[in-house]
This record gives sequence, structure tokens and C-alpha cells, in this order.
Amino acid sequence: LSKFVTFVISRFFEETGKVQLHFQFDQTVTQNIEASLMEGNTDIAFTTPFDNKEIESVLIGSHKTMLIVSQDHSLAAQDSVDLTTLAGETFVTYSPQCQIRNHVNEIFRTVGISPKISFEALYDSIVLGLVSANLGVALVSEAVDVTNCHIKALTIENEIPNRDIHMAWVKDRYMTPAVKSFRDFVVEKGMLLDEYKKC
Repeated sequence: LSKFVTFVISRFFEETGKVQLHFQFDQTVTQNIEASLMEGNTDIAFTTPFDNKEIESVLIGSHKTMLIVSQDHSLAAQDSVDLTTLAGETFVTYSPQCQIRNHVNEIFRTVGISPKISFEALYDSIVLGLVSANLGVALVSEAVDVTNCHIKALTIENEIPNRDIHMAWVKDRYMTPAVKSFRDFVVEKGMLLDEYKKC
């Protein structure tokens, strides 16, 4: 989501003229994002939704999921794949503390396969490295940039759920006027992630 966040901030500056605001960025796993929000270290997060009544959020768009394989993998000759044919494949996936792991597990349940998982990783870059080395295939968000990674991205033929992305903040906590202005801008603009994907 890092490129999307810079897109949103650019839009905010362009349309409001509030270029004097100070932003500090962090990128981490979902559990850390939730803790940072609750502890007051983070004002706003772009993330998957939390099961936490103290956190309020608004949907800003969704990501499709794609299968990535090494350019050396036999599946690289295809442009799309039926996930039910991959029961014998070795998978690289995300660590359990990453929320996207829940989404990946839901996809496996949806298509009815029990994957053989060889590696788990916290970050996209590690997943990409393992797949590039042909150590497994992986389900990742369409937002992951596989350019120059010796990787082929395949469209998934099955009907699987999209991954919703929200902007989140702690309910009823004081926000500075600057933070509130940014939050309200994103809320007013609606599905900015879907707009970004069209750029």
C-alpha cells in the first residue's frame, strides 16, 4: 500500500493546498498496526479491518489476489490458473501474524485445497525472493509489484473473495485538526484505492 498512500497524500495536497502538514510513515504487520493505533502512536492506518470495537474504519477499496510463480516454473507458460489443480504444489505464504494470511487461508478453504506450505514470511519482498528462486508458488495481492523479479503473475480463474482495504482510526479519540482534515478528505473521496488502481 506504500505507493497508494503517497497517491492519497499527493491528492490531498493538490486539492486542499495544506502542504504544511507533517506525515510520518511506517509499514508493519497487522498486529503491530492495531497495537500502534490503540497505544496512540499512530493516528490513521490503511489496513484490512480489525475485529476491535474501539477502532472505526471506512472501506476505501479492495484488492484481487493473484498467483505468482517463478519464470522457471512450468506454470509460467500460462496466463491464468485454476487453483484446484495446485494441490500438489509447494506454497510460499505469509506468517500467521500477517492479516493477509487469514485471507489466503480463506481462499484455500474456498477452493477446497490443503496446501503444502514450505516457507512463511512477514514481508512481500521475502515472498517474492522465495518464489523467484522457484522454491514455491504464492498467493499475493495484485498490488504487489513483481516487475524485474523473475516472476510471472497469473490470473486466478476461480471465484474467490477480494481483500477489502480500510482506513482506520481509534473511535472517539481526539484528533488534531490536521489529522481530522486528512481523514475527512479520504472519507469524502470514498473508494480512493479503486481510483488509484485505474491510474
